[in-house]
Amino acid sequence: MSLSDCADVAQIATPVVAVLSFVFAFVRYFQARSREHRWKKTEFIFDQAKLIDQDREMNYAIAVLSDAREDCAVNDLFEMDGEFQKAADSKYKLGFEKLLNLLDRLAYAHLHAKVLEEEEMKNFLWYYAQVLEFPRIVKHCERNGFKDVVEMGKRLK
Repeated sequence: MSLSDCADVAQIATPVVAVLSFVFAFVRYFQARSREHRWKKTEFIFDQAKLIDQDREMNYAIAVLSDAREDCAVNDLFEMDGEFQKAADSKYKLGFEKLLNLLDRLAYAHLHAKVLEEEEMKNFLWYYAQVLEFPRIVKHCERNGFKDVVEMGKRLK
């Protein structure tokens, strides 16, 4: 092999190595980005679950949804048309509004932003199913800007 042959091989190999290096870096960048995106979704889901667990007012609403409160039931809080009863305790009103707002954010992330997958949404299936169990809460959602909560609940069933 002559010196000119080596120069020809080097002339061909240099762009090939550069292209392969670029492709490798490109693939690695998007793999890292994909891992970061999955982790951010996981953090978001965990943050929402933590909020449900730690928020006192939301826990009042969840207790009512699960029929765990002897002193209060859904029909004690909501009128037939979905509005809160005037005599309803404010802690329950606040709890339901917070819970429905959280469920609405999650539903938006799936239905509109297409960020969360249906499998990920199933972590919150119980809450959506409980909302659908009570026609008065469904009416409240439809009248007060929480329509995505109802739609998400129907999709998850």
